[in-house]
Amino acid sequence: MPDRRHLWRGVHDSTMVRNGVTIELTKDVSDGVALRVTNSGTGHRFPTYVTPEIWLRIELLDSERRAMDGATVELPLRRVVGSGSGGWTEVSDTRLPPDSSVTLTVAVDQSDARFARGTVTVYPDVFYEGQFWGMLLQELSDTSRALISEAHRRAGASVMVIYDETVPVGRADSGCGANCNQ
Repeated sequence: MPDRRHLWRGVHDSTMVRNGVTIELTKDVSDGVALRVTNSGTGHRFPTYVTPEIWLRIELLDSERRAMDGATVELPLRRVVGSGSGGWTEVSDTRLPPDSSVTLTVAVDQSDARFARGTVTVYPDVFYEGQFWGMLLQELSDTSRALISEAHRRAGASVMVIYDETVPVGRADSGCGANCNQ
């Protein structure tokens, strides 16, 4: 905390998040596409706690770079907890420990796909967004509804893409030339 100021933005800082992981999108030898995320520099689980979620996504694209129906795979990195009369309980945990990796793959050998787009999206406040949405379903005063609506909007607006790459796949005549990563 330099000069007694809290400047540690953590999961809300795209540069900090991006610097904590290594991300690669490759066409692998088994005629598929792989999106690999390695927790290479956070020093703790990625993401850290229950508030954020990280979503890995590969979508196959046609020659016009339009998403193909049924050709998208996704994988969340998150810790899900639930609450009940006994308190909080862990439902699932797919976060990455330090120095570990996860790989999301999609086959393209029988597909008309010409490109594959890999993205890694950070939802820093998804837990709060859900909590605020639940509150908005309740009876509230106008003042409370306005404040909670604004908190819900801000939580939803914190989403950021830290990785977005496209690679050619399929037939050699995909025609992307030097524009494959645009």
